[in-house]
Amino acid sequence: MEGLHDTQCEAAKLVPDAPESVKAVLCALEDHSPRTNKALQEETGLPRRTLYTALRRLREDGLVREQVSLRDTRQTYFWLAEGEGEAMAAAS
Repeated sequence: MEGLHDTQCEAAKLVPDAPESVKAVLCALEDHSPRTNKALQEETGLPRRTLYTALRRLREDGLVREQVSLRDTRQTYFWLAEGEGEAMAAAS
């Protein structure tokens, strides 16, 4: 996929058989900084629908957390779930 974020990061090792889109989202969130869906879309280069599908899978797997912005309820922030840093270190 052209423009796709790097998928060769430590976080991507948590889901070795996942599609590249899922790995791209994990790599974008690897620094544990919360990002909006718009920021993730820009950073990963994923189409909106593909991004939402990847985020849904990562939330269901417990790897990504989300919270609606208190300042602007139209925005939701996503970040790598707590404890994934330890899981990544163990997977290395």
